[in-house]
Amino acid sequence: MASDAIKLLKKDHRTVESLFSRFESASEPTQRKLLVEEIIRELSIHASLEEQFLYPAVQQSLPEGERLAREARQEHHEMKEALSDLDGMDGDHPELVSKVRSLIQDVNHHVREEETEMFPRFQKALRKKRLREMGEAMEVGRLVAPTRPHPRAPDTPPGVVVAGAAAAVVDRARDAARDVSRRVTGAPREPAKRAPAGKKRSSRAPAKKRPAKKSAAKKAPARKKATTRKKAPARKKATTRKKAPARKKATTRKAAPRRAA
Repeated sequence: MASDAIKLLKKDHRTVESLFSRFESASEPTQRKLLVEEIIRELSIHASLEEQFLYPAVQQSLPEGERLAREARQEHHEMKEALSDLDGMDGDHPELVSKVRSLIQDVNHHVREEETEMFPRFQKALRKKRLREMGEAMEVGRLVAPTRPHPRAPDTPPGVVVAGAAAAVVDRARDAARDVSRRVTGAPREPAKRAPAGKKRSSRAPAKKRPAKKSAAKKAPARKKATTRKKAPARKKATTRKKAPARKKATTRKAAPRRAA
């Protein structure tokens, strides 16, 4: 289930605060430049979502909504002017750090006013279902929101919707071209994240692992000599066949006695 509108916007606030903190601790120009680009992108998208969805609803649902929305839009305009100055500035520009710190102060002030004054009143005025529907619309709007500041563009409906969609096409094309250029030149495209506390980041590049030496092919185990085949036991010589007992010679037949004449 999608987050409601207020939870989604507060999440954006925390994301930007994290980028501010990382910028303050960054020391390398390249890292600072990449972080500024991320800050510009996140704040530009966030401002577009609030101007398209939040502020018109605040005007309609709160007794002091007109005043709150007007003041918030004015602060957005000043923020966009500051972001426009930072857009394209090199990481070693002498004014970069001071301009970003001034931006941080202004944005933090804007966030405190929204989260302590506008958001609580707005949450009480709208039903949870309506807040969820707004959150879903913001999630879709984020995909087509401008990623760069446009201080001179309209910031109220319907102009903010039309101008924002047109600007988003140009912005995202420029972002894509920049990323392709960095990919070709091998330049970093994302700001390096800080190492976890307690672990020192080594300045040396990690050594490349040497490919493991191929082990010599194992010799096939020597075949065992064929064991001498056992000779079949010698057949016993056939025993001499016993001769049949010799037949007794026929006894001479006695001549019959002659008859008297």
